[in-house]
Amino acid sequence: MKPNQSSLLPHAQQFCEWFSQQRLSLSKYMSSKEEQLMHAPQFCIVHVPMTFIEEFIQQFLLPLFNNQYQYETLKTQFCKTLHDELKINIVESSSDSQKPLQFKRFVVLSDSHCQEQALYPKIPNGDIVLHCGDFTDRGSFEEIQQFNSLLGTLKKNGKCKLTICISGNHDLMMDPKLNTQLNAEQIFNKKEHPLLPDCDYYLCNNSLILDGAIKIYGSPITPFQGFHAETKEAFQMWQRMDSDADIVMTHNPPYNILDLAWVSQGTKGRCSTCNREHPKGSHWGDFWLKHALIHRVKPTVACFGHVHDEPGYVRHSIEELVQQEDHQKQLFNIPSTNHYGNGVSSKTTSHNNITFLNAALDLTHRVYFFDYFYEPNSKVEFF
Repeated sequence: MKPNQSSLLPHAQQFCEWFSQQRLSLSKYMSSKEEQLMHAPQFCIVHVPMTFIEEFIQQFLLPLFNNQYQYETLKTQFCKTLHDELKINIVESSSDSQKPLQFKRFVVLSDSHCQEQALYPKIPNGDIVLHCGDFTDRGSFEEIQQFNSLLGTLKKNGKCKLTICISGNHDLMMDPKLNTQLNAEQIFNKKEHPLLPDCDYYLCNNSLILDGAIKIYGSPITPFQGFHAETKEAFQMWQRMDSDADIVMTHNPPYNILDLAWVSQGTKGRCSTCNREHPKGSHWGDFWLKHALIHRVKPTVACFGHVHDEPGYVRHSIEELVQQEDHQKQLFNIPSTNHYGNGVSSKTTSHNNITFLNAALDLTHRVYFFDYFYEPNSKVEFF
């Protein structure tokens, strides 16, 4: 006898609340209840370690069910509920490792547009700050310098240890095509930008690996203004995205995922893409970015910005996104075959869900963050 997923779903949701509280109560990052309450709605679960699940089952579920289920049976069904119903991946240490998983707290910003003064008090403490572009309004040198000062202040005041940034379409003077005094090859190879000396890693269609374990890929490309790429060029660039990236940073969102932007004249009637009515909204996301993410890269987290009207996060299974894409290909008259051979990722993973996080700031300046668990030195390359 085993419990079904529908009966376990409320307990899986309770687990998420319990797990979030466990993470928020870490005094290393938040020293007061007031601080925890302020940041709690923005904490994003991207995956959970098996050890937390085992503790929850032992402490809460076995007594609740009066030990009527065997522990292993209950654990298997509970994990399946988390993965299939709530789209949460589960991570474990490798079988030959005796060490527990480590974690880093990532704080994600995007589209801050020179709002450093209002933004700073809303930024929670973390290990690494990711910024997904559009830190300026007009892309001027003065605005870039202002943002660089924020990065330095974050590290100086202990809000983070490391900053990783990409640019966005507003950050014009960061683009070597528009600022010819920049050396694009040097920026690419060094993962540094001369205009942002307080940015520890600046990514522009390349990646880095942290602790020999977490690969982060970053790309600024958008359809217009700075770092613009037409559809054909963007398609080719997404094809070159590292297939083993764990965290992907882009400025543009993937198509039909938190990409609904306010426009004066949107879709009339029910949208054929999302089946919603949004007369003042238009999908600004990139179809080929999403195609690369769900067919080949399959990251744990995809962070982006650009669209201020749908900030937040969602979790999707790759299977459901592929089904949606088949429908969208018919709408756009795109051949049904995918553009990565048989569509099999080079990454060996049982993680079939992706967390998508739109970090673009709205008027409330909400800042999202997540804990990423990993086994150090689990990848070949080192930086």
